[in-house]
Amino acid sequence: MQPRPPRSPRHLTVTVATAAAGLVLAGSLAACSGDDDPDGGPDGSTSAAPVPTTMRVGKVTGRLAPAQSKQAAAAVQKVVDGWLDAAYLGDYPSSADEVTTAAFAGFTPRAAALAKRQAGLMSNAEVADQLESATAVRRQLRVDLLAPKGRAVGARADVILAYDTTGDSDERRRVAAHLDLVLVKGEWQVFAFDVTNTPIPAGGASAVPGESPSETPSETPSETPSETSEDEQ
Repeated sequence: MQPRPPRSPRHLTVTVATAAAGLVLAGSLAACSGDDDPDGGPDGSTSAAPVPTTMRVGKVTGRLAPAQSKQAAAAVQKVVDGWLDAAYLGDYPSSADEVTTAAFAGFTPRAAALAKRQAGLMSNAEVADQLESATAVRRQLRVDLLAPKGRAVGARADVILAYDTTGDSDERRRVAAHLDLVLVKGEWQVFAFDVTNTPIPAGGASAVPGESPSETPSETPSETPSETSEDEQ
């Protein structure tokens, strides 16, 4: 079998309006996120020890006690980590169906359907049967919260993931994402996302584990060609 060539950079912006509150949430949190350029690159190795997600609470819009903010952000992190682990860092080799079934469990039905249409960007589904391993070398998360009446009901998660793969294609990749989440029946769910998934060229700058996630990510629709899909109720 011929090795699969490295995947090219891809970018997708998807907004799914599940309710009026979702639209307000997206607008309210859009200004909360800063910019960062945490470039990464291969360091000559094809594997690294797994690293945990470094998370911090960003801007809180509304009144929310620090303990409540941390609790809400931790719940958001659980959803984000669930996506990253199942989408990019799962057990390999695997199948596309196995990856996509698990990867988008924390998404609303409409957002999950759109994510599955872009499975090659939103996960490793397209190459899951050709990978031997996928190991994170950097996981960073900032969570901005919307709490209009003293209760967190919306969140913006700014995510950076750098990971190494082995198998038919040995490479380091960088995923940068803005995820908008809403509280639905006590559960946080992703209803909109803006994601880039790019290879890090050999000889590029090193992806530095532990770098502060105070500002994330650098890619925006204005800087990178994007595909936008809207589905309003």
